[in-house]
Amino acid sequence: MKPQKYITSELKSFAKKFPNARVRYEYDELAEVHVVEVLPSEVYHSDGGYISWERALVAKFAALYPDELLGFITDGDFPGIEAAEYVSEGKGYTPARRKAKAQEMEYA
Repeated sequence: MKPQKYITSELKSFAKKFPNARVRYEYDELAEVHVVEVLPSEVYHSDGGYISWERALVAKFAALYPDELLGFITDGDFPGIEAAEYVSEGKGYTPARRKAKAQEMEYA
């Protein structure tokens, strides 16, 4: 199985495990790295379940594809994802812009 296919197959269960998050994947040919973006950044930085999931995925990926690189990023990281090859959102995921607008309306 090609690395891209393996990563997307692993990401398919992401939305069920993390219903308040979104994940996007892209292979950056210039940098030769597989990039996975996780939003919101609170999940990426603070969710213990997510951190364990990421570590396990990285370990499995490295064992299967020792010559490939896999990186994880979140909101505000550079360079980011330009053209996602795969996207999955949990049912409870709310984009930051929509969340901010809802909060503005709540306080108005």
